[in-house]
Amino acid sequence: MIEIFIENHWLSNKVKIVARLQRGQDYFFLHFNGSEIIEQKIEREPCEVQEFKPLLECPPQLFQILMEAFVNVAKEKNIKTEAENLLKGKLEATQFHLEDMREISKKLLDTATKQTDKS
Repeated sequence: MIEIFIENHWLSNKVKIVARLQRGQDYFFLHFNGSEIIEQKIEREPCEVQEFKPLLECPPQLFQILMEAFVNVAKEKNIKTEAENLLKGKLEATQFHLEDMREISKKLLDTATKQTDKS
């Protein structure tokens, strides 16, 4: 599993994208050295501060352009997030529930109308 963290560094006017990979019980920071992605194992020593490089560092304007491009490609390829799939499922369930409620309401109205007509 890969987790992505996005940090805004206001003083340097940069956005840093940090990627952490979990493989079994081990964790690695991922960074790009210009030709390949490097895995840097995260040491679990509690008193050590470990330095690492971000996967990507860029100006906020470029970050915005990249994010918009990624979203557009995901839409074109019909890639959905977990939240979108969950929302779609909830909407479909609500639609079926409303259809069921509509039928129940019609039956109740028909029954009430027939009883009123007989009186």
